[in-house]
Amino acid sequence: MAEKIKETLPSGTEQEFRSLLLSISDSKLLLGYHFGEWTFRTPTLESGIATCNFAQDELGHVRLLHGLLKNSMGESDKTLVHDRNASDYLSVRSLNIDIPNWLELISLSAVIDTGLTILLRSLSDSSFRPLRDRVGKILQEEKFHTDYTNAWIISLTSESDERSKTVSDIFRRTIPVYAEWLNSLNTAGLLETGIQTRSIQAILDETIDTLDALAAKAGLSAPNTSEITSDQEADLPLHPDEDIIYSIRGEKNEVYRV
Repeated sequence: MAEKIKETLPSGTEQEFRSLLLSISDSKLLLGYHFGEWTFRTPTLESGIATCNFAQDELGHVRLLHGLLKNSMGESDKTLVHDRNASDYLSVRSLNIDIPNWLELISLSAVIDTGLTILLRSLSDSSFRPLRDRVGKILQEEKFHTDYTNAWIISLTSESDERSKTVSDIFRRTIPVYAEWLNSLNTAGLLETGIQTRSIQAILDETIDTLDALAAKAGLSAPNTSEITSDQEADLPLHPDEDIIYSIRGEKNEVYRV
């Protein structure tokens, strides 16, 4: 951690900071969208309530991160949401398409939300006070997400060998996609100034270790770290589906915007 807490962004870090926060908030926005889509299609009423809460939490996290960009860099809802095309989004590629079933949603969340949370921890003792304060609130809520998702994974895989294989396959194909996304982040200047306090490699290593531990608890075949390569899931789109962005921007009801 840097010796001095800063109230403003250090000069020269603005673009890295913007890219990092957009990469995280875009991924959370897509997670929130998918949770919202599945609110009324979950296996139980209780899981529907939890999924609705998750969607609200993720959208709240997006607002917190967008608020930092507004306060620090003069961004606005117009530049962050309404004027951005699908090709401008920096989300993890696994989130860029519709999710076909509940098991896929829970499994994707177990991988991607875990990775995002570990990345956010590297900002929780940031030298930039406004960032560390907002990240602290996000991490408090993410603990419930992790506990809930992990419990579902363990419960679902204990009931069926077929489900266990499905979850193992989702882990195996999603971890490399998350790793590719994480490795695409350029945070050298943020590390140098103490805005971020852990390297991308350290974050990835902890993510893999955490998912290995979850796989062991669920009796899954552990993800193979040798499979963490950039050519996995080449058929996934680089950017979200246009229909998803249309929904996120609320264009159908744009006439009512105030």
